[in-house]
Amino acid sequence: MPPTESVPVPEPIAPRLFRLEATVIAQRKLLLRLIAQSGVAGALRDDLARREVFQSHEEDPGVLPSAEYALEAAVAEELRHLAREIEALAELPGGTGPAAAG
Repeated sequence: MPPTESVPVPEPIAPRLFRLEATVIAQRKLLLRLIAQSGVAGALRDDLARREVFQSHEEDPGVLPSAEYALEAAVAEELRHLAREIEALAELPGGTGPAAAG
């Protein structure tokens, strides 16, 4: 009989999602701190405004989104959240503030 290798048992989804969420939050805090310390918050804010995926007239709330649209819309929403936080950083002298403190 050939030697059997241990087959890894997948971990339950909830702990993996919890760790993934924690990772994203930590990386977001670090990203905002780096932006604040770099002094480029204003330029980044302007760049994000130019790159916004959907303008308000392009979104149709009455249509069920496809999976591709839903992902793109979620990314656009997160970029809008980041842009608001970067906007707050850009308004402060030296580009530091509560979001930068983490």
